[in-house]
Amino acid sequence: CRALTELEIKLHSTSCDETFINFLRRSSPPLESLVLSVVRLRSIQEGNEQRESVLLEAFTLIPSIRNLWFGWNLYVFPKTILRALSQSGSILPALEHLERSQIAAPIEHFLDIITGRWRSDGRKFKAITLIGCFSKPFHPDPSHNQRFDSFKPGDDPLKLPESLNVLRKFISEGLEYRARRNSADDSRYR
Repeated sequence: CRALTELEIKLHSTSCDETFINFLRRSSPPLESLVLSVVRLRSIQEGNEQRESVLLEAFTLIPSIRNLWFGWNLYVFPKTILRALSQSGSILPALEHLERSQIAAPIEHFLDIITGRWRSDGRKFKAITLIGCFSKPFHPDPSHNQRFDSFKPGDDPLKLPESLNVLRKFISEGLEYRARRNSADDSRYR
């Protein structure tokens, strides 16, 4: 698959996850754009950690990815993947644009990815888009959840909440940041 530079895939089971990684191992495609939607498993017994491990291995097999759309339609946030994405040298080193959809995680995880990518040596990272994402605090009180309000290039970064001060700085340095409150108009998520 030497000509395959774009791929859109929906993973709805651990067997799909394994098939995807086996395809990458066998074919070594020079992917530049990946639309990856991970949906909730029917069986609770199939582990989230196993899925994250397989996907991390997949990411190491496609270092040429420049554009990643990543949706995670699960009740638990992908802690291991979010941590790995903040390491720009080892996971997806060519990444320029990251679009994340329907991910609920502590705000620090979002900011760690942006900071790690933006401050990396030989930075390639240019843009991040958050669709229907919200921060999920470590405590269970949903009133403390913070949605990422709509924002597009040209909007005033000073309108961002105090918790996103570091993001304000990166926008002033040239980071392109977009956010939408929902994914209703995003067909990739369905």
